[in-house]
Amino acid sequence: MPGSVLRLQRDIPEGLQHEWLYSFDLELPAGWTPQNQDGEVAAFTLVPVDRALAAACGRGSGPAMTVDAALVTLDFGVRHGLLADPDLARALEGLHIVRRP
Repeated sequence: MPGSVLRLQRDIPEGLQHEWLYSFDLELPAGWTPQNQDGEVAAFTLVPVDRALAAACGRGSGPAMTVDAALVTLDFGVRHGLLADPDLARALEGLHIVRRP
């Protein structure tokens, strides 16, 4: 299923982070485990969608998400009608993002 291209721009201690995040919806077979190919991913964790959205909004008891992972997760929630507007506003506070389908 088509996803989005998200623009992330924010100030970080090293300077300005500016990147494009390409997001796709992929349904994976049960039991399949992704394998890190380039060393950029610390780990893959399978969680139910509601827990992933809560973590992306900063409301979960599970492991913290990177900003990139949180934005892609929130975009999924918005595109599929799974996230209420107040949650989205709070989660994206202070970030400059443009969503392009």
